[in-house]
Amino acid sequence: MPTPNPPSGGARGYTMAVQLSGDHTATTANLARIKLNGRHTVLGVDAIARASTGTGQSCALDLTVGGVSLLAAPLAVGTLDVASATMVSQPAGHYRPVIADESVLSISTTLAGTNPVYKDITLSIHLARG
Repeated sequence: MPTPNPPSGGARGYTMAVQLSGDHTATTANLARIKLNGRHTVLGVDAIARASTGTGQSCALDLTVGGVSLLAAPLAVGTLDVASATMVSQPAGHYRPVIADESVLSISTTLAGTNPVYKDITLSIHLARG
């Protein structure tokens, strides 16, 4: 996913990698939680798993702040291609979700299918401070 650039004079973007190591076999709320210092704009989110097994298996990730999703729809995680999320629509004046200082990002998974196992999910969260 091409990461949008902040407007001129805005903060530089950076990527925070979150490694969800091990076998993920069940829906898990708040699998990972990250506190951000300072106000941030979420530029994008990407994810990929190292491997998956099961019959008709699927894995979807959600990124929330205060119980409110930052994604337009849960991010479907695959093992062959990196999946890129669509961010929620924002009120006029904001081009991406803005997270207040001291906010906590929560990552949750929803697994479905027969005996689904997703191994070592890597999540890339693209942010700009300010």
